[in-house]
Amino acid sequence: MKKLKCEASLCLDALLSFALIMTICTIFIPMLKQQNMTTLNKLNDIEMKRRLITIIQNSSKNQLKSGISTDEYKIKLDAKKLCIAKKGTKDEKCYTKN
Repeated sequence: MKKLKCEASLCLDALLSFALIMTICTIFIPMLKQQNMTTLNKLNDIEMKRRLITIIQNSSKNQLKSGISTDEYKIKLDAKKLCIAKKGTKDEKCYTKN
């Protein structure tokens, strides 16, 4: 700001810096937080699908109908859907049969 030879350049620099910091705080930080939560939800979904596939491969249909409970998950096969639920949370995914 010295090139402009303004007397109030220090105040103007402070205002521009404050505006930049406020933009970062009000736009970018919440956006990064939302992106992080979305990533964690997707990772949780992938983990549930991985567990479901592993248990389906190692179990019989009768075991699935009666329900299988592991250390973290509960899996149940109904007439129309296959559900996996994480114990202690409300996370539950159901897949319909074709």
